[in-house]
Amino acid sequence: MATNDASLLTLSQRISYVLQTIRGIHIESPVQKKECDTDNEELAYGNYVAVLDAFINLLKGQDKQNEADAIQRTKDIALESKSNGGLEIDLWKTLEPSACDALAFWVEAWLQSLSSAEKSRQLLRPLSTRPVQRRGMTLTEKILAHHSVDPIASNGLTAGDFVRVAIDWVAASEISYFGINKTLSQLDSFRIWRNDRFWIAGDHVVDPRTYNTPLNRRLIKATDKAAQDFKLTDYKGPNIRALLALLDVSLLGSEPQT
Repeated sequence: MATNDASLLTLSQRISYVLQTIRGIHIESPVQKKECDTDNEELAYGNYVAVLDAFINLLKGQDKQNEADAIQRTKDIALESKSNGGLEIDLWKTLEPSACDALAFWVEAWLQSLSSAEKSRQLLRPLSTRPVQRRGMTLTEKILAHHSVDPIASNGLTAGDFVRVAIDWVAASEISYFGINKTLSQLDSFRIWRNDRFWIAGDHVVDPRTYNTPLNRRLIKATDKAAQDFKLTDYKGPNIRALLALLDVSLLGSEPQT
């Protein structure tokens, strides 16, 4: 079982590394070289969940609940079926290098989402009561007012006002992103502001029955590359759509349902 144990050691070391580099949290790898000859069945049979759970418990012990939740999300994705956008990694088979890479990717993506959220613009707390001088606003006007970058007039927003707003989400279909990507590829060092708030819905043109057509291969390649490059937390592949229930949100979209 040396191969199984070596893969767990590699996974553990990679998670320790990304915790240090992305979040500045030092945690020694819970899987050590001396454990490669252990009789512990969970480690001996390549149970990656035991490694993830070890990090979750260590992080909770350091009062790092957000980081523990990030690794829990990775665990959930690893166990979820492929038909629902998960990895469906078998607990009791050798942890292949590709599976180890996938687990490390999702850990890094979710940890990076914590850092990007902390650096993003924070909205003001909504008012609990309407100021006396302010007219009643529609739901759309309230959302725009809440997300306004600049101070709004004392009487609130009205039809015809121009307002700069902070964006919560960006959504695109695979066909619209394919066009956008042509422009992005010409920008030096382009980065999205939040990897957990960029959503590509790859189900408008591509279809399982036509995945092998030249156009669809190009579309899938572009969206898969975006997911890898930007470490998108909500992209699970073509024709797997997440249900988003968004309230009081400003969303910039080139995707029909937005």
